[in-house]
Amino acid sequence: MELIPNLCQNAAHENVDYKNAALETLGFICDELMPEDVNSELKNQIVLALTSNITSNPSFKKSTQLAVRAFF
Repeated sequence: MELIPNLCQNAAHENVDYKNAALETLGFICDELMPEDVNSELKNQIVLALTSNITSNPSFKKSTQLAVRAFF
């Protein structure tokens, strides 16, 4: 299950397109997963990737929206 760690890494990428694609994909994955489907380490990676992209910086508005949407 290398996909989730790779997406979490890409959520911190300098290229905003990579970042947003990773965040959007994490959101889709989170919609389909049940908490018991993922171990604690992966859960922590996902939460860190999402929370790291929540910012008040207007330049990253789309990234923030995607990260927040992934939590719901």
